[in-house]
Amino acid sequence: MGKSEEQLKEQNIQSLEAENKDLKARLEEKTNAFEELKKELEEKVSELEKLKSENKDLKARLEEIDSTASTAAKRKVNKKGLVKIKFLFSPAGRFLLPYNVGQVVELPEKMADEIVESRYAEYVD
Repeated sequence: MGKSEEQLKEQNIQSLEAENKDLKARLEEKTNAFEELKKELEEKVSELEKLKSENKDLKARLEEIDSTASTAAKRKVNKKGLVKIKFLFSPAGRFLLPYNVGQVVELPEKMADEIVESRYAEYVD
């Protein structure tokens, strides 16, 4: 009986060692697959960050172009150096001016340009 118990123990040990070896191999496969996915994800995140940055730059350029185009097209300076603008938002808080939304006024060039650039007003003919 002593030999059969030792044989059973030896068989169990061999079976466990084989199972352990198989599990280690599967773990290594999974680890390699995980590392590949992780690397791919990092590349995608990097690409996404570049695209976000590019998108932000393009939006800024587009805004600048739109602002400049509308500014250049409608901006007319009269003989007194005044420019006519229409308020889209109340300038009372930000610019400390006593005008209302929708009101059309003539202001000095620099002041009008600043207000229009901040999108509180637009040029009118």
